[in-house]
Amino acid sequence: MKQIKRVLWIILFLNLIVAFTKLLIGYFTNSSAILADGVHSLTDGSSNIIALVGVTLAAKPSDDDHPYGHEKYETLTSLAIVGILLFVSYEIVVKAIENFNNPAIIQFEFYHYIFITLTLTINIYVVYYEKKQSKLTKSSLLMADALHTQSDIFISVGVILSMILINFGLPYWIDTIVSLIVVLFIIHAAWEIFKQTSSILVDTAMVDTKIISDHILKHSEIHGVHKIRSRGSLTKFYLDMHLLVEPLMTIEESHKLTHLLEKEVQELLDQNVQVIFHLEPYDSSFED
Repeated sequence: MKQIKRVLWIILFLNLIVAFTKLLIGYFTNSSAILADGVHSLTDGSSNIIALVGVTLAAKPSDDDHPYGHEKYETLTSLAIVGILLFVSYEIVVKAIENFNNPAIIQFEFYHYIFITLTLTINIYVVYYEKKQSKLTKSSLLMADALHTQSDIFISVGVILSMILINFGLPYWIDTIVSLIVVLFIIHAAWEIFKQTSSILVDTAMVDTKIISDHILKHSEIHGVHKIRSRGSLTKFYLDMHLLVEPLMTIEESHKLTHLLEKEVQELLDQNVQVIFHLEPYDSSFED
């Protein structure tokens, strides 16, 4: 969790630089597209703050009321990001309609292009860095935040294109159209985050059951495996299954076997997984 928090603080600092740069340019040029882009970037910073709160809560150890720990707080904060994105989308649409009905004069200077291009470069780095760290830390929250920031790249490209078109003499409503396109990217990012986080909350299976069963059945003491279930997140998940074992195995032998299997499954999946085995006596007569 410390590594995740460190990444979030770095990303928060970069996102705030990008957001305030875009907001200032949008304000002085009367561009609703750049303002919308700046607001979207500002939500990146807001989501980082929410994420920091979520990670802090998720790091709390398990207790009597939360025997499985507090990891899902991280997932809940990802859903909060979705809510922010949808709210921002609504605000941008309202602003775009106002600008379309009452168009303002938009003027771009050369240095505006330089600053917008600089924010684009920062966004590309942020997405690369955050996705890389999400894989290293197995954090669904960092990946959700990276997908959120990734939409900024496409938005900034569209904004730069609209700036060029307006400078070439196209009507100012082009700026309004681009701001509405920005909304589509924001909604798409919200949908991707929702799909990723909701699968954790509804306990979507985390592993391929065939991979598990094929590995387990390599042990001669085990004659069958069924009811394989898994749930959780990339940070931590739970796996349980029923094993058919030799009926004359002692408690000590079965205990050693399950500990061995648990270690092997963890190495196989290379994940922080807790495994529970339910042992059943194998009856060869059922095969006759």
